[in-house]
Amino acid sequence: KSCTGVYRFTLRPGDETVVDVELTLFPRVDLDHVGIGALTSMFLYDGTSRTRFDDLRPAVHGSDGLAIVTGLGEHLFRPLANPRNLQISAFVDQSPRAFGLVQRRQDFGEFEDLEARYDLKPSCWVESVGDWGAGAVQLLEVPSESEIHENIICYWRPKQKLPAKQEFSAAYRLHYGRNSPPAGELGSVAATRSGQGSNPSFRRFLIDFEGKMPPAGAVKAEATSSAGRIVNLVLKPNPVRGGYRVLFELDPRNAPLVELRVLLNDGSKPVSETWLYRWTA
Repeated sequence: KSCTGVYRFTLRPGDETVVDVELTLFPRVDLDHVGIGALTSMFLYDGTSRTRFDDLRPAVHGSDGLAIVTGLGEHLFRPLANPRNLQISAFVDQSPRAFGLVQRRQDFGEFEDLEARYDLKPSCWVESVGDWGAGAVQLLEVPSESEIHENIICYWRPKQKLPAKQEFSAAYRLHYGRNSPPAGELGSVAATRSGQGSNPSFRRFLIDFEGKMPPAGAVKAEATSSAGRIVNLVLKPNPVRGGYRVLFELDPRNAPLVELRVLLNDGSKPVSETWLYRWTA
């Protein structure tokens, strides 16, 4: 073995089960890739990828997003995907406050599954204890054709390698329950949908933000892309679900991969989580 370790777990069951984890690792060799607070889940499809699966159910997943609270306090939400090719994403940060795989879709009608009851699946998030230093939250999305596979993995990867014969210690708190990391006064991402845009080469996106936010007229939508261009950006109040709905189209301009980012603000500060999405051709 390249490493041995000692772990201590303290469990506190309840409506939200909390597990305190303390670990000490003893590397025998230099370790340049270590995962702390590793979580796994399953994502087969939802409304954004429904056409790939001829199934009676509208969605099949144990988690629908990766939620992160960065060291600076920014709240990120990345909808999960079941890609055709392995996708690895790294969210670089300095001492993150929390991250986890969450299940925000909690209505039976979203799944219509009496056996698996995906609407009752808990979220799990990792709350860091102490200063974790520089590194990245790593997300692996593995292609899968069946719901029996845990094809989603996330963990914290320290930037610095762990030197041989020098012990490494870390501590964190696991939260298992119906809620994701608390967003405070920020609006949260409630739904993501996509379909063909006004041009056959365009992709149209819809994002619903829910929660207590400033009234219409005091909120603006920011949308950026790593490649291509964003067109037809629209922000409107959602009188049915509350909050706001953002619609836009992506013109990828032949880019094979585009990282998208959407945020609501009041002109001076964020009033919502930051929605992140990776589009691939």
